[in-house]
Amino acid sequence: MNGNSFQDALDSDGFVVTVELMASQNDGLENFHRFLDEYQSKYQRKPKYPEIVAISVPQSPGGLPTIDPNTVLSEIKSEFPDSLDAIAHVSCKDRNRNGLEGHLRDLRRTGVTSLLALTGDRPVESKPIFELESLSLLDLIADLNAQTINHTSPDELDQVHQFFTGAAVNPYKYTLASAWQQYAKAVKKIRSGANFLITQVGYDTVKSAELIRYLGAHDFTTPVLGNVFLLTKTAVERMYASCDQTSVDPQQKSHDLPGTYASKELLEQVSSEWKTRARGKKAMLERAAQQTAFFQQAGFKGVHIGGFGLTFDDVDQIIDQSQEIRHHQEVETYQDNIHFPSPASECFIDSDGEFILPAAAPKLGFKQRMMGMTHNHLLSFAGETTNSGKNPEGSFKLRIVHRIERATKSVLVNCQNCGDCFLPENYYAVCNESACVKGLVNLPCGDSNAVTGVCGHDQSAVCAGELVFEAASAVGKLDHLSQQTNPPKVAELQGTSAVKNYFSGIDHRGRVDGKVPSKKPINLIEIGESLHAQIPRVNWSMNNLIKQDQLNGSLAFLSGVINRQISVGVEYIAINVDDFPVEVRSDLMRKYVGLVSTLSEPINGLPVCIDSSDPVTKRSGLEAYYQTAMDPEAKLPIVNSINIIEPEPILNLKKDYNFNVIAMLHDRVDKDGNPKNVETVDEVHQLARQLFDRLLVHGFKPDNIFFDTAVIPIATDVEAAFTYKTLNGIKKIMTDPEMSGVHTVIGLSNCSHMMPNRIAINRAYLEVAMEFGLDTAVLDPTISYGLKPPGKQITGIIRDLAQNDGSDPIKGFEIFERVANYSRKYGKAS
Repeated sequence: MNGNSFQDALDSDGFVVTVELMASQNDGLENFHRFLDEYQSKYQRKPKYPEIVAISVPQSPGGLPTIDPNTVLSEIKSEFPDSLDAIAHVSCKDRNRNGLEGHLRDLRRTGVTSLLALTGDRPVESKPIFELESLSLLDLIADLNAQTINHTSPDELDQVHQFFTGAAVNPYKYTLASAWQQYAKAVKKIRSGANFLITQVGYDTVKSAELIRYLGAHDFTTPVLGNVFLLTKTAVERMYASCDQTSVDPQQKSHDLPGTYASKELLEQVSSEWKTRARGKKAMLERAAQQTAFFQQAGFKGVHIGGFGLTFDDVDQIIDQSQEIRHHQEVETYQDNIHFPSPASECFIDSDGEFILPAAAPKLGFKQRMMGMTHNHLLSFAGETTNSGKNPEGSFKLRIVHRIERATKSVLVNCQNCGDCFLPENYYAVCNESACVKGLVNLPCGDSNAVTGVCGHDQSAVCAGELVFEAASAVGKLDHLSQQTNPPKVAELQGTSAVKNYFSGIDHRGRVDGKVPSKKPINLIEIGESLHAQIPRVNWSMNNLIKQDQLNGSLAFLSGVINRQISVGVEYIAINVDDFPVEVRSDLMRKYVGLVSTLSEPINGLPVCIDSSDPVTKRSGLEAYYQTAMDPEAKLPIVNSINIIEPEPILNLKKDYNFNVIAMLHDRVDKDGNPKNVETVDEVHQLARQLFDRLLVHGFKPDNIFFDTAVIPIATDVEAAFTYKTLNGIKKIMTDPEMSGVHTVIGLSNCSHMMPNRIAINRAYLEVAMEFGLDTAVLDPTISYGLKPPGKQITGIIRDLAQNDGSDPIKGFEIFERVANYSRKYGKAS
C-alpha cells in the first residue's frame, strides 16, 4: 500500500497482474497473510514477465456478507512491501450516500489509494440500498478527491491524497441491447473518472477482442484488465445455472452468479476435468495461463486473477506458464480451451470498432406512446395551472394533477411515486424503481442473462436496460442515451407529485450538483471570478488536467468551483487561463467553456466571461461557446476586454460572433496619439463616450457594453482620489441619457488588496458603488453579498473616499489615517 504504486504500474509499459483474495468463512485472514509472506519470500520479477502489482479485496461478493475490505486492509497494511498495492472494492448495495462517503473516508485514513467502484451484487438475504450505483459512486469519489484538494494547503498539493478508481465492464453479452448498454456505460464510467476497467468473468475471445477494438477506435486509452477466474466444477455449475433457461424454475427470482455466462460445452468440459482433484486443478491453472497469454496478446493491460482458495504458488505458476504459451504457441492452438461463446453469439462490433445496428429502428410500443402523450399533457396542464412553476403550493388543480399522474403512471409503468421521475430519461419506457430490481437510475447493472436479456434477479422481467435501449432506438435517441448520465434521485421527494416538483424546480432536473439554486439577495449582475488560473488550487488542478483529461479529483474540484457559482445565481462565470503558456491557452479555454456549458444545463445554460489578454484565446473561447452553449445568441458571452489603444482584436472578433464586451477606461489617447492615464471623472466619461460611439458603429448595442472604470486598492488611495474617480465615473456614465442601457462593472476584490478583513471591505465598497449606479461586478458569488450589511466604520471610510476629489490634502490624509487604523485593528493584510 505504497502511495500510487498500482497507478504507476498501469502507467508503465509492463503487463500487470492483480490478485483477488478473500477472507475465510470464519473471517480469518490467513489467505492474505500467507500470500503476502510468500510474495516476499518467493516472488522473483523476471524481465518482460507479467508483474504482480496489487492485491484486491472484494466486498460481499455474490451478495453474501463477508468481512469489510477496510477491516482487512487495516489489519494487514503493515505487511505490504513497497512494490505491492491494495485495491479495495466499494459497492453500493449496503450503504446510502452518507454511509459510502464515511466508508471512503475510513479507507483514506487506512491509507488506501486504489479502489474498484461497483454497483454491487444484490444482497441474498437482506434489503438492498442502491441509492447510488457505479456512475454516481464514481462521482462521489471524485467529489471526495476534490474536497481533499480544497482542504489542502497549496504548498502541499503535490502530495495530496487522491483515490485512483477503476470500474467493471461486461463485454460478454449476446443480445444487442445489453451489449450496447454495457459498452455505453463503460464509456460513461471512464468519463466519470474510471482510471482502469476490469472485465466480468467470461470465456469468449471474440467478445474480449471486440472490447479492445471498440475502445481503441474511440480513442480511449484506459487500461483494461481481463478477468481470469480459477474455474472449478462448482463455479462453472453456478455460472451455467445463471444463464441456462432450461435448468431453472421460471418463478425463481435470483441466480447464483447473475451476469456471468457458461456454455453447456464449457460446463461439460470442466466437469470432465474435475473427475479427480489433481487433474481438475492442473486443467484449471492451464486454462488460467492460456487466458493470461491471450489477454496479453490481445492488447489488454493486465489480468485480474481470482478464485476460491487462490494461493501465491497458483498465481506464480499461471504467470510462468502463460509466458511459455505466449512465446511458443499461437492463440489458435489453445483457443478451443478458452473460447466458449453462446450458440446465439453475433458480432456486434464491426472492423472499425462501431456497433452494427439494425437498418430499421423498432416501433414505438403502445405503453411508450401512451406514456409519452400522457406525460406531455400533464406537463402542459400543470404548467398552465402553476403559471410556469410560480408558487404552486396549495393549488387545488395541482392536487388533481397528482392524482391523474399517479393513476396513469401506475397503470402504464407501475409507478412507485418516487416524486423525482426519470420517465423522460427512459424515453417513457420504464419506471426505474419498478422495472429494475435495484432501482438504478443509470441502467443497466450487468446482471442480466447474457443470452436472453432477462433480469438476472427476476426471470419474469426483461432487463430494464434492454427496454430503455429499445425505446431510445425507436425515437432515434441512441446517441443521446450514450451520453446521458443521470444524477441520483432526490430521496426527500418520495410520495410527492413529480409533475409539481418539476415545475417547482426541486426535482433532479432543477438542481445543480444536487442542490436547488438559491435566489440572489442583491440586484446585481454577478460575474463569478473563481475559475482563474492565478488561484493556486485552480492552477494546480488545471495543470493536472493537461496531463489527464477525465473526471478525477482535479476536474471534480474545478466542477465544484463552477457548480458553487451556478447554485448561488451568477449571471456569468469568468474563465482566465492566462497563467499558462500561450501554446496551451486556447485548448484550456475551450475545455472550461465547454465544462461551464455542460454543468449549467440544468438551468438552461449560463454564459461565460472570456477573460484573456490573448486574441487567439478569446477567439477559441467564443468558438467553444457557440459550439457548446444551449442558446448562445439568447445568452451572449462577455469578452474581457477592449481598450481605446488597441481595439482592433475585439472589433475583428465582432465580424464573426455576437458577444458582450467589457470596455476598459484605464488609458486614453491624447491629441498626439500617445497613451495617457485617465486621471479625472471627465476623462473617464469622455473615454466612455468615445468607445461607446466606436462600438455602436461595429454592431454592438448599448446593452452589450460593460464599462470598467478601474478599481484601485483603498490602501493606496491617499491623494490621487482613485476611488472618487472610479465611483463618480460610474455615476456620470450611468446618468448620461445618450448612453442609456450600458452597464458599469468593477473587479470588486481589487478594492481590498493589501488589506486585512477583505470581505468586509468588499461588502462596503460594493454597497457604496451601487449607490453610485454600479450594476455589475466581478466577484466571488459564494460570499452572498447583500445578505449581511457592511460594517459602519469601513462603509464610512469608503463613502468619504468617494467624495474626496483630492483638492483638500488635509482631508485626504485624515481618510488615509482612518484606513491605516482600520488595517491595524484587523491585523495582517491578506
